[in-house]
Amino acid sequence: MTQTGSSKSRFFLIVLLVCMLFMSLGMVILFGLGQTTGVEFSPDDFSRRRFSYNQTPYFNWVIAKKTYFDETTPLEENLVLDGLIMPVVNKPQTWHLISDSGSTPEFMSAGCDARFLTKFLDLTDDKDHDYWLGWNEKYPDSAKFFWPRVAELARQEMYLKIPDVMQFAMAVEKDDVGTFADRLDELVAQAYLELGKLDLELERFERAEIRLQQSVEIKPSPHAEELLAVCKARGNKKEGIE
Repeated sequence: MTQTGSSKSRFFLIVLLVCMLFMSLGMVILFGLGQTTGVEFSPDDFSRRRFSYNQTPYFNWVIAKKTYFDETTPLEENLVLDGLIMPVVNKPQTWHLISDSGSTPEFMSAGCDARFLTKFLDLTDDKDHDYWLGWNEKYPDSAKFFWPRVAELARQEMYLKIPDVMQFAMAVEKDDVGTFADRLDELVAQAYLELGKLDLELERFERAEIRLQQSVEIKPSPHAEELLAVCKARGNKKEGIE
């Protein structure tokens, strides 16, 4: 083999090795740094699932279909089986983020609000038993009233108000459903009122009306009724309805 031929062979070998090195590096970046995982919660039937997919770093191009794995907890299954949560059928099924490894901190705070509910659902007692399964057994009458209210709040995406409701239930000392239901309704109606008022200020009239109407139906108050009337008037005016 001539010297020229030998040089060309070495050149092509170097080029091949460099290409293989970059391909290997690309695979590491793509399947290592580019893997995104997260968890979602469905208020429709209180199910939970983990997802994963691959996307290119920096450009965020999704290059592999999402895969899902069921992670519904025994509590969430029992809430449905025991009739404490009545599933609703939505097509497609509603899913709200709990976590997403591909999210920026800003998006995590605004887009993963379901974590404010699941954080409480995952609580255990001092014996590492499911806290709410024990609570349901201890306060069966209150549980029948409590969980439908929690489901309503989740379905209205009112997760930021759920911690107050959960903490209230955790402070219960006896299964007095009358007192419990009355106080719970006050909390829930106030939650709808506060977020409905915020929606009204932001001119989200449709959602404001739904939330203010819920507040009035659960626990009527002059303030909620006044805001509801204002919401309907402003909403109709925006749509050009006399």
